[in-house]
Amino acid sequence: MAYFGEVPWGKTLIGSVFYAVPNDGCSFITPLHYDHEPSPIVFVDRGNCSYVKKALYAQLVGAKLIIINNAFNEDTKDLLV
Repeated sequence: MAYFGEVPWGKTLIGSVFYAVPNDGCSFITPLHYDHEPSPIVFVDRGNCSYVKKALYAQLVGAKLIIINNAFNEDTKDLLV
């Protein structure tokens, strides 16, 4: 997760979560109902561009936080435990 602006250590951020359109957050995100929410949280899928780009597009719609979903299935059989 990425907070934008001052990191609120020891504090709580409460807001509504909005799934980004486009879902990967790699281009301008269509504002859904962000303007009515004081602390919007944007949920995007991993992949197709850098995390920095996703964060910048989320900030443009006024997001206070971004959650990046790891929706990829990865082969973990060879990982050391």
